[in-house]
Amino acid sequence: MRSVNKDLLKRRLRDGDIVSLTQLGASPSGEVFFVSSEELAAAAARKLQAMKLVYITQGEHLVDSRDGRVIAGLQAHNARDLLLHLEGSGADAYAEEEKSSDWFKGFVRHLRLIINSVSSIGVRRGHLVNPTPGALLQEFYTTDGSGTVIAQDSYQGLGCATVGDSLRIRELLEDDASRRGVTSELYEPVDVEGGCASKEFFVWRRDEEVLGCGQLVAHKFTTSDAKGPEQTLAAELRCFAVAEGTFVTHALALLAYAERAAFRGGATLLTTLPDQDPRRTKWLKGLGFRDALPAEIATHPPNSAGLLVKPLGASTEQEVEQYIAAFAEEQRMWGGLN
Repeated sequence: MRSVNKDLLKRRLRDGDIVSLTQLGASPSGEVFFVSSEELAAAAARKLQAMKLVYITQGEHLVDSRDGRVIAGLQAHNARDLLLHLEGSGADAYAEEEKSSDWFKGFVRHLRLIINSVSSIGVRRGHLVNPTPGALLQEFYTTDGSGTVIAQDSYQGLGCATVGDSLRIRELLEDDASRRGVTSELYEPVDVEGGCASKEFFVWRRDEEVLGCGQLVAHKFTTSDAKGPEQTLAAELRCFAVAEGTFVTHALALLAYAERAAFRGGATLLTTLPDQDPRRTKWLKGLGFRDALPAEIATHPPNSAGLLVKPLGASTEQEVEQYIAAFAEEQRMWGGLN
């Protein structure tokens, strides 16, 4: 397939039409070709940058062998690894009769098409859904779903801020404070720009728009044990904010990114000051933050009363993966990333 008339499709959709595409295509010379419906759907979805690309399977499930449950969601890179496995040595686990069956070849084909379609400039999510009554509604409108969703990598768009992001960061922080009815701090442009230049600020971008931000500030302090004094690092989380309507879907993964960055940077503690909004403080405590000990408060600047801390260690990476799994579940819903 060489091209899809994206402009015509969009015009029809804007007019409220339901567009049905034929599997017959024509070349510039007028020659008629038959096009696979699966490939046609993937090509049209990529061109339209559709929210979802859905394939109805022949009843096969992607199942976690550890507990026998249908795998509800995968990140794109995990799905790509699975495809390489099934097309390589992993196929040896299946009998020749199974590998040549329609269901096996169909699953691999659908998986490949979704992987090639899901990206920041293509389709947001791909779904593999069973051909049972109500399966589509269950997949789209319930948390558990009915099949498997393959979404853009959770950390896609997450990274260090640039100086050019400073204005949007200040807007996010002021909007976040206003929505929650808390007193907004005065964020001077030079301070935010300096934090961006020193790589303290991190952001989450989608379609070049900054949807979330945070700041990690390092504090060095000395601890003593039987081996003697030792230099330790704490990372203080500041300026944590997300765009309106995206807290449920973005805040958890944004915090996970901060935890992973702090841990990999050598910090043994992630700290933050209590929020004026008690709901935000309750949310943080539900994710493992606790009230700081006096010795921990002493490692931070003055006016750090009420400091919250979360120890970082060997379990941090595992906890982060759990956050990402929860984030992937939220993406299943229609409005997940709107």
